[in-house]
Amino acid sequence: MARLHLYRYQILPVDRNFQGDLYGPQTLDDLLDQKNQIFRDALDSPKLFFSSRSETKAKLVYEDQSFSLYMVAANRSQKHETKDFLTEQIENWPKVLVAVWNEPDKQLVAVQHRASAFQDTDAVMKLIFDPIAPLLAERQLVAMWEPLFERSAFWDLARRYEGKIQEVDFELITPNMANISKVLPENLRDFAKLTNAVKSHVTLACDPSSALKIAEQNEMLSSLVDYASQGGGDISIRLHGFKKKLHTARSIREIEVDEVSVQGNPQQVAEALKGLLA
Repeated sequence: MARLHLYRYQILPVDRNFQGDLYGPQTLDDLLDQKNQIFRDALDSPKLFFSSRSETKAKLVYEDQSFSLYMVAANRSQKHETKDFLTEQIENWPKVLVAVWNEPDKQLVAVQHRASAFQDTDAVMKLIFDPIAPLLAERQLVAMWEPLFERSAFWDLARRYEGKIQEVDFELITPNMANISKVLPENLRDFAKLTNAVKSHVTLACDPSSALKIAEQNEMLSSLVDYASQGGGDISIRLHGFKKKLHTARSIREIEVDEVSVQGNPQQVAEALKGLLA
């Protein structure tokens, strides 16, 4: 089975005190209405999937108005010993499947996890978002991404380390997607936007001699976990006596697709992935 890791991105204005673009949107609302089309145009960048560290190749294998499917390969040359007792270098290009769903209520990326091509899927996400960042900035936008994770990942950690948790930090992307931002308290959403923040930290810390009380019945706490788990941010936990933090982002949500299906007709692959991501 091919395993694909799931990410969510949010497209935000660099400055909510938007003064208008001479050749584009005239108001902040105009900019937000056009953000997905601007993002779609940025994906046409010739630098998409370019890496300065290794040689990469990418091919767009399917595209409709809002869904793009790519094959991305990295040159992982290998040494090969021949029957003549010689050693030769042979090219090897392991590839991964990458899907980008660019609709206002979706904004999802699925990246096939294949360590022989890329050590982790975060590396592939950077190959998408780093090259297009300057193009979005020219249009006064920024795209921020986070992995999706199962909300149970946080509560499992909370139960496992009950009585030992000294700090919990929520790193939250300022929401601009109604379907996931509605779980956040309205005052927190408004506060982030009024202060022109693209990211916010909500940190809970107790006295060193005590421990945080982390309960799923706490509505405010539960809403923060729900939002982060849907790709709205990361949660880190620090335990008594430990400097290293535990991160929920490491429990990334994934879907599985039959390997044969991944190699099949691109349109059929796209439709299958849409069904799994919907």
